[in-house]
Amino acid sequence: MKLSMKAATFADLATASVFADSRPHNPFLTGVFIRVNGDTVTATATDSYRLVNITRDEVEISGDVIPLIIPAGILAKAAKEFAKARGSVVLESDGVVFSISSEYEETRIGGSVIAGKYPDTDRLIPPLGMIHELPGGISLNPWLIADIVKLAPWAGVAKNGRADAPMKVSTINGNNRPIVITSRDEQTVVVVMPVRIN
Repeated sequence: MKLSMKAATFADLATASVFADSRPHNPFLTGVFIRVNGDTVTATATDSYRLVNITRDEVEISGDVIPLIIPAGILAKAAKEFAKARGSVVLESDGVVFSISSEYEETRIGGSVIAGKYPDTDRLIPPLGMIHELPGGISLNPWLIADIVKLAPWAGVAKNGRADAPMKVSTINGNNRPIVITSRDEQTVVVVMPVRIN
């Protein structure tokens, strides 16, 4: 299988590596699951607490389509290496090994794919319409979310202790009313307004 894509598209897909598990207890979860469906490619990663699917369609696909589990660290390294690449980034694999290279550069990064079957994560994502939705939806600034996790009790939470500091989102009763995010002990309260998108 050979996937050719813009460097920016590859970088987008590679960001899924942030959600891969860093603990080796389940080797499948330490990788990013790359799969092709029609003319789109999807990168999936989970650490059993968080799950992300990133899909892009600006990809040229040739050869037999093979789902791959690529080690997250190697994918992140390749994304950093090819961040300023001119032209396309090419991902090639025979299902056993893979290589990632730039169309115009000499650099090639590769390794062995993680052998096995990735968990069926698609069934974990509720389809639109199955969850409570507000007309127009609620939009939050992603930098705000990044700032919120810098606050106590979320700041400095060890990776294996992340379940001990959940966020509760409440008072979502309109797409232009304040949203309240509280810690479990309710000693940290954040009130934010949704972003208006016209």
